[in-house]
Amino acid sequence: MVKDQFTVLLAIKSTGSIELALKYKTYPKMKDSGIEWIGEIPEHWNKKRLKFSVHLHSDKSNSGETRPYLGLENIESGTRRLIDVNYEMEDADAKLFETDDVLFGKLRPYLAKVFLAKFSGRCSGEFLVFTGIDFIPEFLASLLISDGCIKIVDSSTYGTKMPRAEWDFIGNMTFTIPPKPEQKQISDYLDSQTKLIDSQIESNQKLVSLLQEKRQATINQAVTKGLDPTVPMKDSGIDWIGKIPETWKIKKLKFVSNVVGRIGFRGYTVDDIVGEGEGAVTLSPSNIIDDQFNLNKKTYLSWLKYDESPEIQIFKNDILIVKTGSTIGKVCIVNDETEKMTINPQLIVLKSLKLIPKFLYYFITCNKFKDQIFSYIFGGSTPTTSQEKISNHYVLSPPTEQQKQISDYLDKRTSKFDSLISKTESQIEKLQEFRQSLISSAVTGKIDVRELT
Repeated sequence: MVKDQFTVLLAIKSTGSIELALKYKTYPKMKDSGIEWIGEIPEHWNKKRLKFSVHLHSDKSNSGETRPYLGLENIESGTRRLIDVNYEMEDADAKLFETDDVLFGKLRPYLAKVFLAKFSGRCSGEFLVFTGIDFIPEFLASLLISDGCIKIVDSSTYGTKMPRAEWDFIGNMTFTIPPKPEQKQISDYLDSQTKLIDSQIESNQKLVSLLQEKRQATINQAVTKGLDPTVPMKDSGIDWIGKIPETWKIKKLKFVSNVVGRIGFRGYTVDDIVGEGEGAVTLSPSNIIDDQFNLNKKTYLSWLKYDESPEIQIFKNDILIVKTGSTIGKVCIVNDETEKMTINPQLIVLKSLKLIPKFLYYFITCNKFKDQIFSYIFGGSTPTTSQEKISNHYVLSPPTEQQKQISDYLDKRTSKFDSLISKTESQIEKLQEFRQSLISSAVTGKIDVRELT
């Protein structure tokens, strides 16, 4: 690395593409900070434990307080952005905060919930509320959200389901402290640059949404109207389907496939879960990502339980549908038969298909079919629908040759959309990495941005 330069990570071209090119000057004189996660810092910077460089506030709000309320869910992870406020929320443990206070989420610190207040309000007791003594608010917020800080705080947490950090640990962490005028320069630069990065991220996210909408619209059109807009149409007799090609038929799902699930008395307990090599993969909603089959995550069920239910043993071209849980309606077609597999009670499987598997899969992913599923959901905290309800939903049945043509067409079209979506999502990820790298490098003195403001 050139002595007076530091490569942060990436640069953003005006076109939105990414390249390894952005370099910054380093400070001319450095010293060892004595802080392992920070390393060297500029020679003129100081260091101090956090509890001596901030005021920690613990004032509780009064009953009936009308100030806006912030919970952890109101702060976006990693960006310090405010998502929403709640004026009606009652919370006996709510704390008060004032303008320019910094809020740090101590529950699940890895989510990086940090907020610089631009108004006074109330917040969840899961926030630590700071006012800087040696820090200006903007710099303190950036320092607390930096990668190194978050990782160290997260390593101190206890509890598995709800990992939480404590002030005793955080307050005893040592941080580096630039002169306040320099903190202002660093903060101003980060503010201008993160706004540019965030704007590009937002544009790319909108592009992903647009591509996803176009992908879905392409599927919807092909599986309900066909590929030839000139063919004669007829009324389907079903309002939500409307007109369909004259040669197509309407059938219930149970007449074009066997709809099967894990029967209640053949359920299983944690004692039936085994290690790799001791049983078959038991598929769950986590094995369906963006309506695609995914075996990255595997849970194994004993051979005894696998053999007990041969009707739900999974093979290539079977179609899986989530019928229970927050991701109800997710669908995939099985394209991997390298392992023996079965399903958990949240899924049903379509077997013995009388339609071309890929056509039926595409039809089930279309909005019109999923709307049928969503119209029959019941249950409160755990939404569900029944195997019987799904089996009675309507599907369209074109002539076999048209099913193949539509499937081949959609394979090509969706693969193009998927490629564009993947590339755009990769750019978003790199931009987010760049954003975090830039913040961390600036607030720990690895780059000198003073002349850039």
